[in-house]
Amino acid sequence: MVLLLRQGGGRTPRPRTRAQVRNPDVGRALLQRLRAPATPGLRHQQDPAPTPARAPPLLYDGGAQTRCFSFVDDAVAATLLVADSEAAEGETFNVGSDQEWTIAEAVEAVRASVGAGAAAPLDVDTRASLGAAYEDIDRRVPDVGKASRVLGWRWGVPLEEGVARTVAWARRNPWWTEKGAVT
Repeated sequence: MVLLLRQGGGRTPRPRTRAQVRNPDVGRALLQRLRAPATPGLRHQQDPAPTPARAPPLLYDGGAQTRCFSFVDDAVAATLLVADSEAAEGETFNVGSDQEWTIAEAVEAVRASVGAGAAAPLDVDTRASLGAAYEDIDRRVPDVGKASRVLGWRWGVPLEEGVARTVAWARRNPWWTEKGAVT
């Protein structure tokens, strides 16, 4: 997640995408981009309802690519710190975890949280199925040092805990998944 704050007395940049939100109640903050933290109860419009108990997850090229997963509670905590910080005015922050997990580890965390009945992943050889032109990003890690230095903020919810909390929420709210797929 990247937060962009308007300069004191300056003009607030106009949001350019649907993901950009302007909330005058948050004060100086303009949420410019939120990179999909794990959020119980929030599904992206283009994503189908999660169905780990019925459909096997796909691992592209073995799932060795690494990503840093963030839980919504951490993103909210950072946003509140930005809103209350004079030092944050006019600054841009990367907010998220800087702990890398492989996609295969993320899939296994979901399978462990879902438990019995979670389908084993299927490996997709991208060269064979998508051709030589397909390129993936092997590693994506945000630099969250500025948020730590200026705001004193650090992410706190590890992948396994965030996944377990999301699955628990989905079990308590079966309307969120297709026909209660997470059981």
